[in-house]
Amino acid sequence: MAEVGKNGDGWGPGGIGTSMKPAVYTEKMNQIKAIAKQAGRDPEKIVFSGHAIMSMEKTYDRAFEKFKAQMSVRLAGRDFTEDELKFSIVGTTDDCIAGIERYAKAGLNHFVSNPYPHPDDLKAWFTAFKEKIIPYFNQ
Repeated sequence: MAEVGKNGDGWGPGGIGTSMKPAVYTEKMNQIKAIAKQAGRDPEKIVFSGHAIMSMEKTYDRAFEKFKAQMSVRLAGRDFTEDELKFSIVGTTDDCIAGIERYAKAGLNHFVSNPYPHPDDLKAWFTAFKEKIIPYFNQ
C-alpha cells in the first residue's frame, strides 16, 4: 500500500465481498491517501477500484448456492456460511446493486465484476447487468 500511495495511480484489490469487507476497504484506502499526502501527491487522483466474484440470479438462494460452490472450488473445498458471505455481491439484481453500493459508499470508484453465470444463463446475466446495474450507477 505504501507504493500505491507514493507512486501509484490506482488501487484495485481482489476479494472485495469475501476477504475484504467495506470497512476494511475504507481503512486501507484512507491509509493509501495519507501516504500519498505525505509524499506530496494529490490523493484524489488515485483511482480506487475493486474486483469481486459476482453471482446474480433470479433468486437469492440460487445465486448463493452457485456462489458457495464457486468459492469452494476456488478455495480448496472450504465451505462458507451465509453470514461469512453477507458482504458478497450475491443475489438478485437488486441484491447485487446493494452489494456494490456498500463498496461505493466505502470509497470504491470503479467496480470490476468476475461473473459466474451458468453458460445457459450468460446472455440473461449480461443483459441484466447492462440494463439494470450499469444504469443504476450511472444516474
